Amino acid sequence: MPDAKITALTAISVIDPAVDPLPIVDVSDTAMAASGTTKKITINQILGASGTATLASATITGNLTVDTNTLFVDAANNRVGIGTASPTAGMALDIVSATSNNFVRFTDGVNATGYLGIRAASGAAYLHGNNNVVSLSCSTSNTTPTEQLRITNPGVFEFLDGAGGTRMTLNSTGLGVGVTPTLEKLQVNGGIVLSPPAIPATLTTNGQLTVNATSNTNLRFSYRGSDGVTRVANITLA
Repeated sequence: MPDAKITALTAISVIDPAVDPLPIVDVSDTAMAASGTTKKITINQILGASGTATLASATITGNLTVDTNTLFVDAANNRVGIGTASPTAGMALDIVSATSNNFVRFTDGVNATGYLGIRAASGAAYLHGNNNVVSLSCSTSNTTPTEQLRITNPGVFEFLDGAGGTRMTLNSTGLGVGVTPTLEKLQVNGGIVLSPPAIPATLTTNGQLTVNATSNTNLRFSYRGSDGVTRVANITLA
């Protein structure tokens, strides 16, 4: 007997996915016929069935919940939560870790190096991590940012000029301007200028020598010797 066409079905105005059944043929059960046995199944049973569903596309107008809080989309407030079903107000994306390993990894997929980028129409900035180095690159071009700051373990900070040179280096010895410091807490490759309106301007070296500009035409040198006595010399400039 050929399949009969079912017509004139009345639409259901309200569906209860947990109770309302759908007919289905269980081909593994041949109790009623060799082709299978007709049984009933609810929408919730279909959605909860094991296996993988492949959809060409999907539109969800309300909240989306995956594994309670593994992924949560708050449709009312336009927020996304990872690890939380209550994304924090003011956050477009709120990531919460249940353990101390609260890391987010961004990689290029080839070299396993990490990149975090912020791009706008007029420029871009990238935070890049590779092995024991973290660097910050930025530029007015959104395609060719240049490195501006590099942090190397253990605690070396290099402030770059964006053209391959280094402006300042801060390491365990001190701060170097135009040079890597190897001698004192402050090492400068070049001169130091104390410009007005920094009057009185003061320059102190190693807690012993102080140069103080008392006016535009007067300098005062103070030196505290090993005997604890401070000696002063005044110089009048033309």
